[in-house]
Amino acid sequence: MSNLDNLITKIIGDAQREAGALLQNAEEQKKKIMHQRKMKAMKEKEELLNNAKAEAAFIREKAISNARIKARDERLKAKGEVIQTVLARALEELRRLDDRTYVQFLEHELKDIKFTGKEILVVPKDKRAIVEQLEIPCKLAEDETVDSGFKLICDRLIINNTFESIIHFYRDDLEFSAAHVLFD
Repeated sequence: MSNLDNLITKIIGDAQREAGALLQNAEEQKKKIMHQRKMKAMKEKEELLNNAKAEAAFIREKAISNARIKARDERLKAKGEVIQTVLARALEELRRLDDRTYVQFLEHELKDIKFTGKEILVVPKDKRAIVEQLEIPCKLAEDETVDSGFKLICDRLIINNTFESIIHFYRDDLEFSAAHVLFD
């Protein structure tokens, strides 16, 4: 039986060695897989951190950009309000022109017009008396007035030279000039 015992012992020994080799191989595989997963997890962690940093930088830059845009808009709004105030004051000053300056304006604007005698001149109520003294070859409106400047009505054509309409017509140029003077 000794041969049988030897054979059994040998089979058991071979089986134990093979089991030990399998266990060692399994342990190595386990360590390898654990290492790979750990490396993958670290890589994913690094990617997540990088993405979070990039997103935080993007959000910060967007917030800064939005703040700059808002500040710029506020400055532009304030400048626009100042320019509107300047134009409103200019209109008020034009409405209060003294008679001599008003007559100079009126004569300058009417000098190139070829009058037929059918035209009607509409002027501010407070300038009517001074305009009646001028030798302008047109009728003076009796029941119509303007706040400032004048209107000349020729049949179906109306030349609107009220100061309001002049400022409205030249508004873009006036705003540009005012901005240049005020803010440059």
